[in-house]
Amino acid sequence: MKFALGLILGLLVASAFFLTRPAPIPEKTKTEFMALSETEARAFAEAPDEKTKLKAAEALYGKMMVLFLANLGLHLKESTPVVATLTAPEAESKLPLETKDLIPLQCPPCAESAKALAEKKPDPTKLTTPEKFRSAPYFLKMDEKMAKLNGVFAGKLSFFAGNRRGKIDSVIIDVNLLQKEEELKGEIGVILTDENGKAYSRNRGKGGNKSIRYSDSEKSVFVEASPNSFFSFRMQEFDRGTIRGEYYEDNALVGKAILYRQ
Repeated sequence: MKFALGLILGLLVASAFFLTRPAPIPEKTKTEFMALSETEARAFAEAPDEKTKLKAAEALYGKMMVLFLANLGLHLKESTPVVATLTAPEAESKLPLETKDLIPLQCPPCAESAKALAEKKPDPTKLTTPEKFRSAPYFLKMDEKMAKLNGVFAGKLSFFAGNRRGKIDSVIIDVNLLQKEEELKGEIGVILTDENGKAYSRNRGKGGNKSIRYSDSEKSVFVEASPNSFFSFRMQEFDRGTIRGEYYEDNALVGKAILYRQ
């Protein structure tokens, strides 16, 4: 009972406080509050018993709460000062707002350069001898150059590097090819023997040419001695009696050869 009276008195004081604030209060609100104060307060005071007083207090409390909240909202709306909010101006965006506005980077010279690089063939003058050997084609017909290579050539191979460094071995290159229809047919043999006459490398092929290549840009002839070795000769050497060349093994120059046509 005392708790209810305390709440009612608190609401009455709060309402009276807001009624005295500078914010303007509508006349309707004042009239309702005064009528509530007189009528409901009288009903509460004249209640014959505790039960009746409690109901009157609850009714008075409910109506006072409605008026209190309404008056509070009105007071805050009218009396709260407006605070200006300063915001920095948005920086003007210079980028396109939509993806469709984006302009794709176009560089025709770049595309042409990339295409040219992809299609560009290696410069023969800048290749190593092993690279020239691998890129050179095989002889496919019995032309004037191939005819000069037909025959037996024997001589010496002097090693200045590799596993046989300091050794002088014997070399025989036997080429016997003929033109048959559209391809070369015959035999090619390359034999290397040590100082004791023991053959330690033999490369002999029958049927077609799978051992002799020619580089037109270098005017060089390459003769395969094994899967990992080859001789390199200048084509002009075959116009002479003495044929000088180089010997490569595992892509490295390891010796020099001097051959003679037999």
